[in-house]
Amino acid sequence: MMDKVVQDLYEPSSQASERIHFCFGVHIPAVPVLRKEYGELLVSCGLVGEALKIFEELELWDNLIYCYRLLEKKAAAVELIKTRLLEVLNDSRLWCSLGDVTSDDACYEKALEVSNNRSARAKRSLARSAYNKGEYERSKVLWESAMALNSLYPDGWFALGAAALKARDINKALDGFTRAVQLDPENGEAWNNIACMHMIRKKREEAFIAFKEALKYKRNSWQMWENYAEVAADVGNFAQVG
Repeated sequence: MMDKVVQDLYEPSSQASERIHFCFGVHIPAVPVLRKEYGELLVSCGLVGEALKIFEELELWDNLIYCYRLLEKKAAAVELIKTRLLEVLNDSRLWCSLGDVTSDDACYEKALEVSNNRSARAKRSLARSAYNKGEYERSKVLWESAMALNSLYPDGWFALGAAALKARDINKALDGFTRAVQLDPENGEAWNNIACMHMIRKKREEAFIAFKEALKYKRNSWQMWENYAEVAADVGNFAQVG
């Protein structure tokens, strides 16, 4: 269907006198916008090779780099990024893309340098890298800094909570998971972690409420049911224990 819409753009159109009646009633995006959407649809369907041609024609470099990564064409992606950097050396997004392809933290550091420490993407990438290396305190600090720049990034607060938990900062972990459920109330894993934080802090009532929310969205976890029953007994809600 989307393919037909894009093709129809290049077919002979009706006379202007016929089309003028619909000019205020139909919102038709610009051709490049429509082709970009079509390319993204192709990627979601697994037709990355076809999408790559469209992105190349439209000079959508970020999308093109993403396609190269999906196709595991690392050399092509690196060559494209370095070619683009010759034209726009201070583009933090390109430095981040180079870091994604090469797994080199120095590229993210360069992205922070050229963006005057304002690249949330670079900080998120460095935070993930630090977490994977077991540097949990550094990961926590980087996630805090990244979320200060973009507080609505999906999964960012959960990642901050996870890093803080590994760094044994219970208060910061609780804050991160709480912010996560504020953005996504159906995040059962975050609710479960909130409940566990309250159990550590000996706040059984709060833990009971959090476990109850968690089980709405993760009903197949026997560990969660076991913890829920334990907390229910502690708060005297024996009707929920069985």
